[in-house]
Amino acid sequence: SERCEMCSSPPKYCCPACARRSCSLACVKAHKEKYECSGVRDKTAYVSLDQFTAQHLRSDFAFLEEVDRKLNNLDRENSEMKVAGWKRNRRTVLAHAAGRRGIIFKLMAAGLARSKENISYYHKKNSTITWYVKWFFPQANKALYVDSVPDSSTMEEALRKYIGGAEAEPSLRCRLQAYNSTSLQAYNSTSSSDVQLYMPAENYPANSQSFYKFDMQRSLRENLVGCTLYEFPTVHVVLPTSD
Repeated sequence: SERCEMCSSPPKYCCPACARRSCSLACVKAHKEKYECSGVRDKTAYVSLDQFTAQHLRSDFAFLEEVDRKLNNLDRENSEMKVAGWKRNRRTVLAHAAGRRGIIFKLMAAGLARSKENISYYHKKNSTITWYVKWFFPQANKALYVDSVPDSSTMEEALRKYIGGAEAEPSLRCRLQAYNSTSLQAYNSTSSSDVQLYMPAENYPANSQSFYKFDMQRSLRENLVGCTLYEFPTVHVVLPTSD
């Protein structure tokens, strides 16, 4: 029809869904209500070759791009969900493994910095937790973060990489010596077996800080038994001359 379907005026628009003609926005809305028309072309509707135009081609191309974009979005969302699920599962498995070892293990909210930092992992095959550990050297006011301390290692074995002169790994020793501090020099000239190790006890007011004392000859696993631990251990390495 060469007339508006609603008022018979000369038409200006053609509905992409039903091909009815309209002359104004009011008539467009009226025809949608009357014929229950969505106004959106059915992109999968059959169009014969003799009626196929450049407009149909552009529309089909846009439709294919839209499908491809949605598929990519779904793939990305699925990947993100898998990663998030793996992280949640890793943390849950870690918490259960720590609990079986007698550790009062506390998981913090996922968005907090300490939670994000913690990449500790439970190895089911050999029943070992590889802890992310923060070593703090108070006399040097220096902290080192390490992501590979097996809980089967004794504290002396784990610390030997950092202090103890020739026994320390050169790259790690340099990280301590990079600061001009006599305290750091004291650490590097001290045997790892001569220092004392403490881990801050959680849930204590700042003005009444308490510490767990670690035995240098016992494993990290043994030292953590009975301790309350938020995400990962923070171990203070104290020189023997310190009070």
